[in-house]
Amino acid sequence: MTLDSVDYQALFETLPGSYLACSPELVIVAVSAGLEVATGRAKEQLLGKPLKEALPEEGGARRSLYASLRHVLEHSTAHEQTLASNPVAVDTGDSTSIKRNWHSRAWPVLGAGGKIRYVLYSVEAVPVPAARVATGQTVQWKAADTNEAPAGQPRQQLIAADQQLQQILRQVPAQIATLLGPDHVYGFINEQAQQLLGEAAALGVPAAIARPSLVDTGYIRLVDQVYQTGVPFELSEMPTKQPDTAINSPGETLYFDGVLRPLTDEQGQTQGVLVFGIDVTERVRAKQRAAELLEEVRLQDQQFQQVMEALPQMAWVARPDGGVTYYNKRWYDFTGSNFEEMQEWGWEGFVHPDDLATTVQRWQTAISQGTVFETEHRWRDQQGSYRWFLARGEAIRAANGSILRWVGTNTDIDEQKRFQQQLAAKDEQLRQILRQSPALIATLEGPDHRYAFTNPGYDLLVGYRAQVGKPVAECLPELVEQGIIDKLDSVYQTGESVANLQTYLELVDPVSGTRHPIYIDITYQALRDAGGKFREFWPLSWK
Repeated sequence: MTLDSVDYQALFETLPGSYLACSPELVIVAVSAGLEVATGRAKEQLLGKPLKEALPEEGGARRSLYASLRHVLEHSTAHEQTLASNPVAVDTGDSTSIKRNWHSRAWPVLGAGGKIRYVLYSVEAVPVPAARVATGQTVQWKAADTNEAPAGQPRQQLIAADQQLQQILRQVPAQIATLLGPDHVYGFINEQAQQLLGEAAALGVPAAIARPSLVDTGYIRLVDQVYQTGVPFELSEMPTKQPDTAINSPGETLYFDGVLRPLTDEQGQTQGVLVFGIDVTERVRAKQRAAELLEEVRLQDQQFQQVMEALPQMAWVARPDGGVTYYNKRWYDFTGSNFEEMQEWGWEGFVHPDDLATTVQRWQTAISQGTVFETEHRWRDQQGSYRWFLARGEAIRAANGSILRWVGTNTDIDEQKRFQQQLAAKDEQLRQILRQSPALIATLEGPDHRYAFTNPGYDLLVGYRAQVGKPVAECLPELVEQGIIDKLDSVYQTGESVANLQTYLELVDPVSGTRHPIYIDITYQALRDAGGKFREFWPLSWK
């Protein structure tokens, strides 16, 4: 086989995948074997016929095809689409058919002056990579000499058809080349392949000489295998190191999907190998980046989990919707349960029934509003006893403000809570004693002497004008001019108790508004906390 005897029609038919070439009038001029399989129609039923006649309407697929081709003809630019809503019936070769969606691409083949000469159309199954002839049989290489046209076919027509297909193949957005003979001499190189291989890859030059790296990477060995066995070999994400002199991506490693397919003559003898490749570098790099990000996330999660396990509190993590996805070991040590029991909202079964409604309500409010979650509630331990915990959770947000997850802790406050309850009980007990005391008693707090407590006798004395939380001067303004507030200030500032016997006061009757004189003994007793610091004082009074 000589370099100038390449049959471009056979080459187009041998392309792996489903390809169709049309004239600007939408008359089919070339089809690949893959398209015959995809449409269930032989090339004799397609070549030379208008699309409307060759491809009858089928589920809206032809309308989508026409729309894509019309776009190319009107705009002279490529057009892609996914026929997700109009699945195409595909013949499987065993009298059955399957339904698949397709991704298609159409692009112009330009002639002199930039005028569209042909429209090339390809289609591949989604999400399966580009459809290929499923039989695996060797596609025949016709190797017809253009000087010997078949009977009934004018030589000029054959040459014209060859030129048409050659122009189409040169502009296919894939790397296409033929390697002829046992030395794998370049017999055809389209534009995409030339840009990839560089200037060293020229017609008549063996591939091993043009690109020595193909020997080192084992690529030539694969070509030898296909040439000798006649069995195609599919390439999947095959790495190719670009030489520093390459036109595209010098020095970089590119990745390709494709196929090495034997080219045979009419006697079935292998004459060469068709090389077809599609650059999937971006896809591979995206996968690599995704893998790197996943590894980074895994390491971050591992570090995060180590931190959570080291916390002295019972820690947890939840999704944005509130379902808990992680507890540290301290939870299981306390509850005696496992993750299967407590995951999502399973924790509700461990909260004291009296505290559950409040806990759920506050948690749901935090989830819906993105606010801090905080509550005090009781949790059941392994022995069935309950302990008090302070639960607190905050949202972890992305850069755009959306919630990624919730992180929280439960801190054991049982001793503190029980101590507070004991203090509250003692305080209530003291209040009961003071209420029943014959003395007239009031307790004041703060520098403005606000009422904190009054017993019934004191309330009766002042005409029920003392109000808890309000200053003495506001409730009993007549005491200001009588110097009582000054004495309260002195006791508050010094912390020293003072007793005034037979003190003359005039108190206003809230009904009549008149003043009534009284004599009382008053004791101003400063109150101190356990550390001796001044906290508040009680004025004790009686008639």
